[in-house]
Amino acid sequence: MLTKEEQIKNVMELIPFTPISQTRLSVALKEEMNDQDLFLILSGLVQEGKIKMNMGTKGPEYYRIWNNKIDEERKALSKDMNSLMGENVFFFPRFDGYVANIKDNFCNDSFQYALSCYNQINNEYVLWHKNNKTGVVYPPKLNAVNSADALAINIISGLGVDESQVTYALEFESLVPEPLRDRPEEISAPKAFFAAEINYEDSVDFVQTRLLEQFYQPTRPGLWAFQYGERFLFNDEESKAAIRDYAKKVGSVYFDLTDLLKTITAVYSDILATPEEYQNKKVNILYIAYNLKDDSKYENLKEFNKEYLLEAKRIEEKTNELFQKLHLPEGVSLEYQFLTLGEVAENLTEDVKEYLKKRYLNL
Repeated sequence: MLTKEEQIKNVMELIPFTPISQTRLSVALKEEMNDQDLFLILSGLVQEGKIKMNMGTKGPEYYRIWNNKIDEERKALSKDMNSLMGENVFFFPRFDGYVANIKDNFCNDSFQYALSCYNQINNEYVLWHKNNKTGVVYPPKLNAVNSADALAINIISGLGVDESQVTYALEFESLVPEPLRDRPEEISAPKAFFAAEINYEDSVDFVQTRLLEQFYQPTRPGLWAFQYGERFLFNDEESKAAIRDYAKKVGSVYFDLTDLLKTITAVYSDILATPEEYQNKKVNILYIAYNLKDDSKYENLKEFNKEYLLEAKRIEEKTNELFQKLHLPEGVSLEYQFLTLGEVAENLTEDVKEYLKKRYLNL
């Protein structure tokens, strides 16, 4: 039988690292303990340093303490990846490593075409650029050793597809929100970004990649569709309702559901707007994330990665259930696939597979 402290922790496990109000805890545990016992046990957990308490506008909020060793190990992993590049790397700023010559970031010359695509959408990826707020000048984003976009380019170079089948760096409007206060709508409208779109005879792949981004502190569960408004780019009321219901119920702690909601509405909107481009094709949204092997030396990062992968696979299942409810043009199908870098690497050409294994630790 669980102790009262374990019962509280079990409830907090449902939304770790995200504040939960005392009222919500009280409702969830009303069958197990009264409010006085709950208050005393929470106070004890705070004193022992097992959870934290913030005083919000509606009273105290409690949350699990983020494991700072995860941040430390992420930085260590980043530095270890940088060290593999040897003297080709310079550091600017913090722990971020950049190659002086961009060709050193890629396994073959196919990146040249990708650069032209990135330059068309945002030249910060290929040129030195200044942050307008701080005035600091930064190196090109694609020069970063731990660039997820560079990873995508390297992966695609091993698929054996023709350059004409690939378009790199796509930004799609995904949802038209209510304007933020005192800001024009075109500034506040969020976009969905794809590292690449690959066109085959009978399918289209939209590719998104994550390298170390998923190891940052988790954000609040995504209810993005509600935070930004509900004026979608399409008029299908049943599909809108299905997406709203999905956003409410699927929930996430480790996985970036906010970004996925943008992705879903972007791709679905484009299919409805230009059905002729997708006629008789299977549309795949491929989300490729770096993964740590079981024998990794980064113990805290490895444990977090396990939770991340479990949640990502659960969200994959729920997302494909959503897609079955959306009204798609005849002859068009839509599927979401979460893949680890290890899974993807096994299907690449041998030279690229070997490059990725040497370039990205623990693959």
